Amino acid sequence: MNNFSTICPDASLVIHLLLNDDPDADIVSLWKGWHLAKYSLVAPTLIFYEVSNVLHQYARHGRLPDKDVEIALQLAHRLNIKTIGDIFLHRRAVTIARQWRLPATYDAHYLAVAERYQAQFWTMDKRLVSAVEPDLKWVRLWAAVEE
Repeated sequence: MNNFSTICPDASLVIHLLLNDDPDADIVSLWKGWHLAKYSLVAPTLIFYEVSNVLHQYARHGRLPDKDVEIALQLAHRLNIKTIGDIFLHRRAVTIARQWRLPATYDAHYLAVAERYQAQFWTMDKRLVSAVEPDLKWVRLWAAVEE
């Protein structure tokens, strides 16, 4: 992973990891690799709002038992993701959203954190990656293989 020592995962990656029950899945290997390489993980505070909302929606629509929501939330917080949320981050996110013509600042917050920490940003959002490539070379698309 080049010279990066910090990773900024977005909520889509966290959800994919939490809802995967195959210990040999590619997403699990990715996270294990980051852990073994001692990468630092950073994200905007928004990440846990997004994760909890997705888990709530899964439970609400009968796709995830309530007890599994609580377990997944506990696991999410054990991933040791340092969260960032300050006025400077919000200002930079607005600037990034305008620069890349993003429809909202949510994704831009992740980009702002990754930029600040010189981190690789990982997402499953093809649309976002398409919007910023090839200029932001530290943005990575996780393409889930049929797991």
